[in-house]
Amino acid sequence: MELFHYLVDHDFKVTFVNTKFNHNRVIIALSAENTMPQLALVSVPDGLGEEDDRNDLSNETGDPMTCMLVDEGMECAIELGWKKGLRSVAFWPTTTLMLAMIMSITELISRGVLDAHGTPIPEPKTF
Repeated sequence: MELFHYLVDHDFKVTFVNTKFNHNRVIIALSAENTMPQLALVSVPDGLGEEDDRNDLSNETGDPMTCMLVDEGMECAIELGWKKGLRSVAFWPTTTLMLAMIMSITELISRGVLDAHGTPIPEPKTF
């Protein structure tokens, strides 16, 4: 959600698509103060009924979707987007964490958290 808030702050209009189950949890977790007109929350069926069309991308906002930014773990959503003619990009938040860690190695060494070989330096024990 932080990424989507960042995109909204930079004048993007974002539609956040979730399964119905997760969508309901997000709606409950958000308060009225946290809503933004440029951030639309919609859902797709999550398999709770036989009659649900699992290939139906919901577009409850009235604005046509032009592209999708999808968590890498939701590969099926990317394929579904392609079938609907949407440009789709996979996003893997873990890579951001790894980049931040790698870029912090020099500072961790200078602060004495890691040694020159990248091994954590144990804190002195007090008895």
